[in-house]
Amino acid sequence: MRSAAVKFIQYAIGEGNISFWNEPWSQLGILRDKFNRNSRHHTGIRDNIKLSSFIIDRRLHFPNFNDPVLQTALSGTILASSGKDKLIWTPHPKGHFTIKTAYEVTRRRKEEKPWAKMVWGKHIRPRHSFVLWQAMQYALPTQDKIVDWKKLNIANCALCCNGSISGCRYVSNNTQTKSQNSPLPFYLQQCSFQPC
Repeated sequence: MRSAAVKFIQYAIGEGNISFWNEPWSQLGILRDKFNRNSRHHTGIRDNIKLSSFIIDRRLHFPNFNDPVLQTALSGTILASSGKDKLIWTPHPKGHFTIKTAYEVTRRRKEEKPWAKMVWGKHIRPRHSFVLWQAMQYALPTQDKIVDWKKLNIANCALCCNGSISGCRYVSNNTQTKSQNSPLPFYLQQCSFQPC
């Protein structure tokens, strides 16, 4: 998690009392991670040099580098008006770190399910929401699963009341994929169960 969040931190340079290679002051983040020892040696910039060595009259002046990646990294530098160097959390408009913005930029996003608003809401009891959510995830502890676990001998279809589950169309067709037009799982479409 920390490595994912580090790329959203950048220094606003004030006095420049930060390391050129070891601090996230450029667009590329920490330059030491982007350039190997040989590449750093060819720039002529020592490993322990401070950024203040390149600040003249509140402007950054770098030597001309042959490396286009390094030139790009140096072009997007944030210069503060004065004072100390300040860490900026780039996802926040004011540069402040908040848990909300950290969560938003580091979480894994999945496509929104069309049935989510139907399942989770004020209009339905939480217990029913949970069972419906399990159904949408194909995770209901149905009798055919319990029979597979050898905890039950005979399975009856609880959805369509057709007697033995082996005669239900759900069991004979449950290897097929669900219809693209319906948000219901395949077994709710195949069984004679009708949602309200």
